[in-house]
Amino acid sequence: MRLTLLLAFLIFLSGLTAQPATVLHHDRPYHATGEVSWFRAYLPAPAPPTVRVEVYAPDGSRLDYFFLKSDVAGGTAEGYYRWGYDLPTGYYRIALTALSAAGEDVPLGTFRHPVYRVDDRNATAEAATNDAAEFATDDLDLRVEGDALRIAGAPAGTYSVAVYHDAVVGSAAGATVSSAPAQPTPACLDTLFYRGQILAATDAAPVNVNLLPVFDGATYATYFSKTDAAGEFLLNLPAFAGSKTVQVRSITDQALKGSLSSPRLPRLEQRPPLTAEVIEYLDLSHRRRKIYQLYRTVETPLEVEVRPERPLPLRASKSYNVQDYKAFPDLYTFFREVAGELRFRERRDGYTAQLYNAPTQRFFTGTPLFIVDGRLTRDADYVARLDPADVARVSFYYGNRELREQFPALGSQGVVQIDRLRPAADLPADDAANLLELHGLQPALNFTPRSGEEVPRLSPLLLWQTGTTEGEQTLIPLPATDDSGTFRVVVLLRTAAGDALLGGTTTFTREPGR
Repeated sequence: MRLTLLLAFLIFLSGLTAQPATVLHHDRPYHATGEVSWFRAYLPAPAPPTVRVEVYAPDGSRLDYFFLKSDVAGGTAEGYYRWGYDLPTGYYRIALTALSAAGEDVPLGTFRHPVYRVDDRNATAEAATNDAAEFATDDLDLRVEGDALRIAGAPAGTYSVAVYHDAVVGSAAGATVSSAPAQPTPACLDTLFYRGQILAATDAAPVNVNLLPVFDGATYATYFSKTDAAGEFLLNLPAFAGSKTVQVRSITDQALKGSLSSPRLPRLEQRPPLTAEVIEYLDLSHRRRKIYQLYRTVETPLEVEVRPERPLPLRASKSYNVQDYKAFPDLYTFFREVAGELRFRERRDGYTAQLYNAPTQRFFTGTPLFIVDGRLTRDADYVARLDPADVARVSFYYGNRELREQFPALGSQGVVQIDRLRPAADLPADDAANLLELHGLQPALNFTPRSGEEVPRLSPLLLWQTGTTEGEQTLIPLPATDDSGTFRVVVLLRTAAGDALLGGTTTFTREPGR
């Protein structure tokens, strides 16, 4: 059976070099819940500059999504993902998508990957199936010499290397490499892209508009989209890392309710087999987790730092330090006694407000746009009742030219910016309904082996590394480990010309502490 699997994958890999395909290389054949998956996608040419990665559960629901910047010259995109601790055992799917210049989604492939719940370590062992193959090919000459891996005689190109504990993971438990047939790839945009729908808050009817402002509370920039008859929109944004919240608004102050699309894939009824090898792997994963808990850490920490975005340099017409007046009972009193440019009137159903436009020496006719901690509202009653002790600064923006430049389509009645000492999630419900949380670029992070000085070096993954080679000889140092036994090396290499994807595998043994 082992020979059959080897031959099957040899045929599979030869197909990759013969025809264009998207190929996904994982750090190991499968994962346990809580573990981190490192992966690299070898994309069809021409490689799109930005790729959306979506993670789907076995039932077809989308668990997560993020974007990757690709190496256009090398035709690759790489990332990582921590599988949730409470996920059920099943085949999960990773879908890659780009956006064409025509605004159409470009599927780059959907890849199945087995993930096992650690709690299934007590299950009864099942028989293995033949739908997973061990990686094997003779395209690359791989040699482990001492504490280094040597790739000999390889052409120039870009590579990915996975080294995992073969005795723990199991040779035939799954494949580290999967492929999807490539479609003709049109010119793609270098943008983050989101699809969603806008409904009227009153009756949930689709809203069809040619101009849909989208306000970014992190940078104070305004972007624009439009909706079709079904209220559906496509929003393109420049790159940002991590996540952010934006807000859709109507230029007519119609109450909107926005949502992002949450696509589904067909349910997968088939489940990866809980073989004796897998059950042993899950038991060892559980034991390692307990060991790392003693050191107050996890097997693979993901320590990323996302730098906050810088807001646009706004030019306020006038500003006030509200902390000088924090004894006032509410902002209504502050504006009445100190900042009279904003005039409030008390009505039966609450306060209304108008902002004085100094250049024209008259008040705007409508309600100003309030920006409270980067969130938009025109609810003057909400603003009037805010506590001055919580507010750091109030700024006014008026003057037609400044409003058009700094707050296009939204600031025609003037803008009042209110920054609190500690932002609070107390936005009026109608305004909170049009907030959208967006995921951006995944923060860049490299696999880092443990040094072993304070925490044991116990992991089924010894090394995950990507890089480029000029050809001939490439030497990759292998980290030390406190494990012993047989380790497997899996290497993929795409030639610099992009005309071939080569692979290779080998094994070696290690003693503890080396």
